[in-house]
Amino acid sequence: MEIINGHYVPENIEENGIATGQTKWTEKQTDINVALELILDGLNDVYDVALLLSADTDQVATARVFSQSLHPKGKMLVGVAPPDRSAPSGYSKYGVKSVSLTQQDIERCVINDRLTLNGVPVLRPTEYDPPKNWMHPDDRPRGKPPRPPKKGSWSKPIRS
Repeated sequence: MEIINGHYVPENIEENGIATGQTKWTEKQTDINVALELILDGLNDVYDVALLLSADTDQVATARVFSQSLHPKGKMLVGVAPPDRSAPSGYSKYGVKSVSLTQQDIERCVINDRLTLNGVPVLRPTEYDPPKNWMHPDDRPRGKPPRPPKKGSWSKPIRS
């Protein structure tokens, strides 16, 4: 797997057409890099089904090219929207199905801290640890996600 980085450029912040003297960093090229790699990988037969995780309407152009060049070759594209977002409505025009992830979907994918692979214990890297006191959705009462505390943390402490 190759990681292709986009880049960030500084932009001046203006209010009512007047420069504030502040700058913000704006991402550039990520959407086009994703689109190009998705199309090229499809042409190179790297996948049969591609999942495009984005709510960016610019990716409707990707869906258009995909439907013209890869769908006839048996490839399938599924638009996946991040939590609290929806996939671009333009996908349906090109026959792209879409689904929306929830926070609970993502939390269900957290790797256990200890796994066994062919009888050998494997430890989850510490950089993949969830926040302290986080509880897997399957271990929560009635499988419901807890309400986050007022301070904005994404889970409540585990009760002993």
